[in-house]
Amino acid sequence: MSAKQRALEPAAAASGPSLSRQWQQTVESDFSGLRCRVARWKARHAPQLRRRAAQLPPAEDRDAWLAVCRQDADGGTVDTGLAPPSLLTIAACLQSQLLALLEHLLHWSRLQGLGDGRAAWLFAVMAALEKPLPADTCACLREVARFCRSQRASLVRPTLAKDDTRLAAACLLICLVGRYFGQVDLADPYR
Repeated sequence: MSAKQRALEPAAAASGPSLSRQWQQTVESDFSGLRCRVARWKARHAPQLRRRAAQLPPAEDRDAWLAVCRQDADGGTVDTGLAPPSLLTIAACLQSQLLALLEHLLHWSRLQGLGDGRAAWLFAVMAALEKPLPADTCACLREVARFCRSQRASLVRPTLAKDDTRLAAACLLICLVGRYFGQVDLADPYR
């Protein structure tokens, strides 16, 4: 199965929430590898990360974080939605800032739905979270999974395009919270 086919499996499974064991285990394994690469990158770029960290807003300033999430790679601002996540920004965050950003992203997603930009940022934040998770971070991840479940339920209908990225993103985030971060009660059952 190609990488694209694996990524679209959640959309193909729109008739039911159960995703294959192979898909979920592959997602978990790939995510673990990504987190290792992020950790190595952070170690190599520590001075640059300290400079970037000094530029980040206070954790509780939701509007300032929205501005950060809207900055593109060239330093400009996207007109609508969120720019793709920046590894430099995510890696420079303290764990407390990542938790606040996770909460802000969940808030914005509840207002506007699980668009590609918000899903990408949620994924990026999850990739930078350090284990073991503090209780408040774990609780927030559980809220993300519950939100993704409700979004997925609203997206599963016969007229849905089989390549709808919102459905795939919801399934991916549910899998990560449930399988990788150990919230098995929220994970989809294996097919």
